[in-house]
Amino acid sequence: MNTPPTHDAQDAHPPEHDFTGPLSPGVARLLRGLFVVCGALVALDFVLERTSHAPGESLPGFYAAYGFVGCVLLVLAAKQMRRVVGKRPDHYEPVDGAAPATRPQGGGAHAGEEHGC
Repeated sequence: MNTPPTHDAQDAHPPEHDFTGPLSPGVARLLRGLFVVCGALVALDFVLERTSHAPGESLPGFYAAYGFVGCVLLVLAAKQMRRVVGKRPDHYEPVDGAAPATRPQGGGAHAGEEHGC
């Protein structure tokens, strides 16, 4: 059971969307149109003749399946990469006894310089 996130009075920005409710009419219409276009393109793949250069390329729906498998593999690879390049969950927590790090006030590397745009 999914429950929508709660909004505390301390939160600076309330959540605008929780993506668990029904779709708005505009989004539903956009998705329906996308599915119709995708279905029409796959149906055209059965009718149109193409020149194939690689094995399997002449099969109807090859590019749809190839793109779907590629996207799934990309997501799975990104999930594994997150383990390698991701930060620890407590990365931004102050070390015991140390004051939290503060950002310098002054505009970064070009502090003190005028911006002549």
